[in-house]
Parts: sequence; structure tokens; C-alpha cells
Amino acid sequence: MDIVYIYVIGQECGPVKVGISKKPWGRASTIGTSAPFKVELLYCHPMNDREHARRHEQWFHRAHWDKRTSGEWFNIESDEAIESIQITITYEATLADAEVEDKAESARWTQ
Repeated sequence: MDIVYIYVIGQECGPVKVGISKKPWGRASTIGTSAPFKVELLYCHPMNDREHARRHEQWFHRAHWDKRTSGEWFNIESDEAIESIQITITYEATLADAEVEDKAESARWTQ
């Protein structure tokens, strides 16, 4: 399994950058050297693989397109960005649990 993180880097009051990386701590350091303001790693969540992380990143980017300033930077407070990411992760887990329950229920009915 290739762990990749979805991360939020920036300032608590914004702006923030939402992206994916195998090493978000190093990514924050790299971004910090070129940013015109102090940035920090505000959040990271491990994902099973790059494709999984990419889906969540793309969802965030589409959901908050109106707050995009440039590239992967958004004029949004970190709390709102983190909550948005956590909602999609929780929703995905809920769907997966429901699918497992549906399969178990189907198996009981076919016995």
C-alpha cells in the first residue's frame, strides 16, 4: 500500500493550499520558502493510494472553485477547508459501511 496524504498548508485565517503528497511535512517546507507569508502544515490525512487521495483533492477543488485564488490556493479559512475534507472522508466511509451491510443482508436472503 502506497500511503499518500491529502493536506492543508497555509495560514489559519487563509489562504490555504489543498493538495496531496507522500511527504506533506516536506511539502510545507518547500512551499514555505517561496510563499510571501509564513505557512505551516495545518492538516494531513493518510489515504490508501494516490488515486484515492486525488479523488478527495479534486472534490475539494470543485466544491470550492469560487474561492480559488490561483492553482491549488484558496481564500478560505483552514477550519472550513479541513472540515470540508473530513466530511468527504466520513461520507465515503459511511457509503463503504452501507455497501458491506447491503452485501451481508443480500447473502442472508440468498441462503
